[in-house]
Amino acid sequence: MRISTAESLIMEALWAKSPLSAEDIAAAVAGDQNWSDKTVKTLLNRLLTKKAVAAAKDGRRYLYSPLVEVATPLFLGIATDTGWFRHSNVTPETMRAAAGLIEAGVYHPRLYEIVEQRDRVSRLRLMAKALNSLELHDHDRIAVITLTLQDFHDCHAASTDSAGFSELALTAEKVQVCVLITEAFVHPGDGNITKVSFRAKDGPTSMDVNAVAKKLGGGGHVRAAGAKMSAGVAEAKKMVLKALGLKV
Repeated sequence: MRISTAESLIMEALWAKSPLSAEDIAAAVAGDQNWSDKTVKTLLNRLLTKKAVAAAKDGRRYLYSPLVEVATPLFLGIATDTGWFRHSNVTPETMRAAAGLIEAGVYHPRLYEIVEQRDRVSRLRLMAKALNSLELHDHDRIAVITLTLQDFHDCHAASTDSAGFSELALTAEKVQVCVLITEAFVHPGDGNITKVSFRAKDGPTSMDVNAVAKKLGGGGHVRAAGAKMSAGVAEAKKMVLKALGLKV
């Protein structure tokens, strides 16, 4: 279940006190948002569809209550969307919504363990392969990592085991952009397909990786983008370096 920041504010109001009418909720969030009753009702209808709230008719109006058992998936949705509160999309409203969910009983250390600390040994071996392939360019500002199908085979790894590798080198102080170039799993006869993932740090010197990905026929966001290329890994890497403005 994915809950937007705006929807999370509605949930936070209901956790603080319920049941509430749409008008009550609009008044409760008035300090942070200048929402009309119509806006609040739109958000409530979305939450009803997602089964995050319940509604009971009270005369000519409806009273809304939170379904407490959704607190954990709500928190998980916010946490994963924000990279566990590390990404630039974190706002004060995000943190307030997360605080309300913790107050509702979410045990976040256990959630982190379940989601982020369940790696298979094959993934760790593949990570070692990825780091061993690391190349640094432009005075260590740009990191390039490559993975071939043979790497996956040698590590007994699945295609999903490389998830998150596009951010591996961003832990280095100088690195501003990390590029993951991966030979894709394809059906026999389909030819070579290489996937490219770009990730960039935030900040005044950040690179717009969406613009780079577009040069390769892909796209995405300013800090996260990707492309799929009909080329082998070696040729794809040359095209990526050229798109980045680097000498091949």
